Amino acid sequence: MTKEALRKTVNTITHLDSMKAVKVAFDLSESNQDSINKVMQIVGGNVDNINLLAERIAKLEAERDILFELIKGQEKRLEDYERPKN
Repeated sequence: MTKEALRKTVNTITHLDSMKAVKVAFDLSESNQDSINKVMQIVGGNVDNINLLAERIAKLEAERDILFELIKGQEKRLEDYERPKN
């Protein structure tokens, strides 16, 4: 519901009990909106943390791959060195 449509609806209410009910509904709505905003902040923080973790994992995987290549190279050199020369 748009603000204008909501304003028109509220302006048509003439009974006091109805106005009180609308006020309670608005207050509940505001309270829920605050809670929703807090949850969204927490979720946003979690998303940021997950993205940071993913970046760190990617860097570690790249470093691991480099180390594996270095180890393979060292193993090859060691094999060449240990072969008997005839």
